[in-house]
Amino acid sequence: FDPNHDGHSGSISMTTGSAHGIGKGGDINLKVGTGSMADGGDISLMAGKVGGNTFIGGTLTLTSGASDYISGDVNMKTPGTREKSYGSGNSGNINIKTGSSYRGNSGALNLGTG
Repeated sequence: FDPNHDGHSGSISMTTGSAHGIGKGGDINLKVGTGSMADGGDISLMAGKVGGNTFIGGTLTLTSGASDYISGDVNMKTPGTREKSYGSGNSGNINIKTGSSYRGNSGALNLGTG
């Protein structure tokens, strides 16, 4: 990328091959290291940010697999604490929040079923 010229940045794509016959499609697993005497590693997913006032930031989409029988699930969970946990022993939170807006409306939080 040349900062003196306009242009798109690159992309990263991870895909597995398609299965044939009765084969199962491949998995993609992202896993970070386990902490021993400190916190475990984080995974952050962030869509693209823009600087212009007439452009829209990137969208983050989580979509399960489609099927003619039953589509896949989208699961968000925090695991429970161990029986011999230190401190309060609380499980982590699941936080869903829209951003605030300087002049316009804050984003909506939409939950629905098919």
